[in-house]
Amino acid sequence: MGMSEETAGCSKTMTAYASKRAVFSGYEITVSLRSVNSKYLDVNIFFYPDSLSVNLEQYIRDALLKSIQRGRVEVKISASPISKALGLKQDKEFRQFVRQMLLLKRSAGLNGDLALNEVINLYYSRGSSLLPKVSLDPVKVKRVFDRTLKDYETFRHKQARVILSDIRWQLQSIKTEVEKLPGLLKKHSRRLNTDAAKDVNEEIVLLLFYIEEVLRLLRRRPQRIGKLLDFFSQEMLRESNTILAKIRDRRGCALTVYIKEAIERIREHSQNLE
Repeated sequence: MGMSEETAGCSKTMTAYASKRAVFSGYEITVSLRSVNSKYLDVNIFFYPDSLSVNLEQYIRDALLKSIQRGRVEVKISASPISKALGLKQDKEFRQFVRQMLLLKRSAGLNGDLALNEVINLYYSRGSSLLPKVSLDPVKVKRVFDRTLKDYETFRHKQARVILSDIRWQLQSIKTEVEKLPGLLKKHSRRLNTDAAKDVNEEIVLLLFYIEEVLRLLRRRPQRIGKLLDFFSQEMLRESNTILAKIRDRRGCALTVYIKEAIERIREHSQNLE
């Protein structure tokens, strides 16, 4: 599945969600794809019923490995017979089962809605009334998955663009505040007859160097930027901590605390980028 020109070569986030539904061969097919941050790639695929996995699992796994580098990924694919779903509305036993499920949900303090297809699958998986083996055209199911994956990738690209825009703004803000520090500390030095500005000159120079490096990195727009941003944000935090430990001027300390908080926000962003 090819990437569009708009998204090719851009960064991606690790947190994302997409879902699609389709109806064919008397079944409603639901595909959902969600992911959260992780240092490594961890893919989990669930099929309802299990018989769907025969012709699909390897295809889905291969497609995910081509698109995703890091993150904890969960895929759910379910097939619910439409005819049974319509008939069950008049089934007293089924309605009692749904009431029991809702009661269990409330007593357990669970949030969220009960999906009809999942309730039906649970209902038919009890005792001897097993849901019959589902035989669907795998090509059609793959198409539903492909559309879901496309939406999922679009979501990741859009979210990454928002995050990178905020990182640029934070960097410019940090640069402005860091450039104020030498003048502020020189005034403090003259008052106390010390050389506070000289004491932290190396740290200020390094902070400004890292800021320029990250800005250059963002202009290049590499695909896998998360780990690089995490590294640079750690180095910037190290320098700002050293400045904070060395200076005694209250205004300088307050300014450095603001700088640290902005760097922390950049680091939080970096941990959501591949």
